[in-house]
Amino acid sequence: MTNVSKYKYTAELMDMALIDLLSKKDFEYITVKEICKKAGVNRSTFYLHYETIDDLLSECMEYMTGIFLSYFEGEKEKLKSAINKGDKDSLFLITPQYIMPYLNFIKENQTIFKVGFAHYDTLGFSKYFSSIKKEFIEPILNNYSINHKHKMYVFEFYFMGMMAVIGKWLAEGCTIPPEEITELITGLTKTPYEKADSTLQKTDL
Repeated sequence: MTNVSKYKYTAELMDMALIDLLSKKDFEYITVKEICKKAGVNRSTFYLHYETIDDLLSECMEYMTGIFLSYFEGEKEKLKSAINKGDKDSLFLITPQYIMPYLNFIKENQTIFKVGFAHYDTLGFSKYFSSIKKEFIEPILNNYSINHKHKMYVFEFYFMGMMAVIGKWLAEGCTIPPEEITELITGLTKTPYEKADSTLQKTDL
């Protein structure tokens, strides 16, 4: 095993150790000692990779997010094409096509996502979603006749509302089937969004 491979392998051991510990106790009470014991490494190895446990948690979330986003790699070009064409039917993203894979992935990995929701700012998710806004959300909203001053309010309303529903679902252990949560989210958002677009076309603030 090369040094690079060994380094990566050791990091993965600590990722898995943290995820396992998170299934048993709150993140705030996990120690470096416990992570090292679970991963079978010493403290010096831990600090060779990370400065704090937060750094390890961040790496775990990046890994999980990367896997999730890989589901949608094939959709990126389609989405960009729809933006360029102004195809509103394809630009409305609160649909089962987009939500179901997300909810299934969260349910399969709910332990780490619970921590992610609890440490949203610490993990830098706000920065990550800002880049998503710039690359996709803003161009999508530009295809709707929404007053410029309203665009980010519209996004925040739908995005934060959807995140609140998912956060509640996570907190309750994802006991309701993903299909039912998908139906709930799409039912709450699609009609109001269309009405908002129609109403705001007439508004010039």
